[in-house]
Amino acid sequence: PAAGTLPAPPPIVLITLDTLRREHLGCYGYYRPTTPNLDAFAAEALVFERVFAPMASTLPSHLSMLTGLYPHQHGMTSNRRGASTPFTSELGRLSAAAVLAEAGYRTAAFVSAAPLSQRTGSQTGFQHYSAREEAPGTSQRAADTTRLVLDWLEKQDESAEPFFLWVHYFDPHEPNDPPPRFAPRFTTDE
Repeated sequence: PAAGTLPAPPPIVLITLDTLRREHLGCYGYYRPTTPNLDAFAAEALVFERVFAPMASTLPSHLSMLTGLYPHQHGMTSNRRGASTPFTSELGRLSAAAVLAEAGYRTAAFVSAAPLSQRTGSQTGFQHYSAREEAPGTSQRAADTTRLVLDWLEKQDESAEPFFLWVHYFDPHEPNDPPPRFAPRFTTDE
């Protein structure tokens, strides 16, 4: 009650960057200017200071973020398991997307890597889901994912219901090959 109420439900944007460590972001004090756009976004966003991944695998960790459950509770304990037995959102393990859609939110997700493809069930609750559907180990560049997100946002009616948007990037993940124009930022020094 002390915080007051909002005049309308706010849009919610969840951005996840696979394998990115916080100490390499300017908004968390990293000394190299490698993330100016994220730093600008963070200056106007809710930024969490203490977050721990429940598991060092893409699918289990992301489903934990989307359900609030540990991997053994939502059932996905490896990336491979999601390909053979997809996650389902059901009572006791509802995804945030399903809950928000039920509450009147438009829901959309744009993911860049095969471990989060539709065959894993991670699309549950999303009305729009754009995912890299190729073989494990493949991914889509951030610029391509961002282009899809911006196209979707342009088509949205601002006067309509709020949205929950999840954008997932995979670029920091192995094999660590930044696009040529960014490679000079990551040279080794003392």
